[in-house]
Amino acid sequence: MISPRSSLRNASAPRPWLQVRIAGRSTNRAGLGAQVRVYRKGKLGDAASLLGFQEIGTGFGSASGQPAVAHFGLGEVGEVDLRIRLPDGKTVDRAGVKAGQLCTLEQP
Repeated sequence: MISPRSSLRNASAPRPWLQVRIAGRSTNRAGLGAQVRVYRKGKLGDAASLLGFQEIGTGFGSASGQPAVAHFGLGEVGEVDLRIRLPDGKTVDRAGVKAGQLCTLEQP
């Protein structure tokens, strides 16, 4: 049991990550409902190379929310390919996206 005065510290080494955000001028400016798939570099669309999938949303708890950003931990992978299905059904691909950044996709 952790006492109320305890503090925890993550001593693990930093690892590659990627955040994906959708921005736009439509009524759905945050891209809520966009589906983000992350693949190993050069393997876009290969189901066996899928590293992660998230749908962008903001409210998943009682009286709580989070930024409209998909966050992926990439393990040891430093560069990936993205396939993003926007809420309007259009698909956008991005190849060779480097880890360690917030990648913003501007929708029309």
